[in-house]
Amino acid sequence: MDKKRNNFKTKPSNHFAQKKNAGTFTHFISVPLNNPQVKKQIKDLQDNIYNDLSEQYKKIVSPNNPDIFHITLSMLTLPRQELKDKASQTLIKLGKQLQDLHKDSVSVNLKNLGYFKKSNKKFPGKDEFDELSLIYLDIVQNELYEKLEQTCHLIIKEFITQEIIHEDDLKSMNICFKNSKYKPEKMHITLFRIREQQYQDDSGKYQYYNWRSIFEKHGNIDLGQVSVPHIDISTRFEYDEDKFYKPLLRLQLVDEAEKKAIQNDQISNEESKQN
Repeated sequence: MDKKRNNFKTKPSNHFAQKKNAGTFTHFISVPLNNPQVKKQIKDLQDNIYNDLSEQYKKIVSPNNPDIFHITLSMLTLPRQELKDKASQTLIKLGKQLQDLHKDSVSVNLKNLGYFKKSNKKFPGKDEFDELSLIYLDIVQNELYEKLEQTCHLIIKEFITQEIIHEDDLKSMNICFKNSKYKPEKMHITLFRIREQQYQDDSGKYQYYNWRSIFEKHGNIDLGQVSVPHIDISTRFEYDEDKFYKPLLRLQLVDEAEKKAIQNDQISNEESKQN
């Protein structure tokens, strides 16, 4: 989808209708954003937005847990141990190819807010910022984003070949096939889920909750470039000692020395911004 790369506008192009997944997913391929500095950046943004909400709006939003900030590349259904083993072995087999793909830069640029809507149908009197179901932090669609898309394509293609994923499942996984590539419909970092779209005013008339003022104030956010040194096959509803999703497998995209150097660069950049 065509997407502006400059400042957020009142009527953004980065919005999609949220789909309901048909399958019972047990795992997902994730890009964890659990580096302490990155997590703090996103949490600060989340707190700033939440603090600007009225009490009425706070009652209908569920802030995403900062310990599990991540980018989802694909959902997975792995109900049996043999499928779990097969998925792990397949990702390991792809390891060298994925490491070569990301050897120049293992990072993404986080910039601007986006949203999913309960429905993209337009009705008279309904504002663009009515009926939202999710607010997210967006990812700049540049060459770094394209590398993540290519990562997703390689994984999905091989998982289909190995019969871990079936073509018929792709729609429920929010995976599309475009320009001969498998890719997520929209990569993002979830900030808030919104439980209700309407409320009843004093006259008894139903009104939509409207989020325009939040996007006008916070939509043009730029958190810069953050590293993504590994990808996981994450286990839903199970957590590790860092309170992130328990990895069935963690694939390092950079070695530990390079990972430490990236983290030190991030700390230096953050300190420079504060000075």
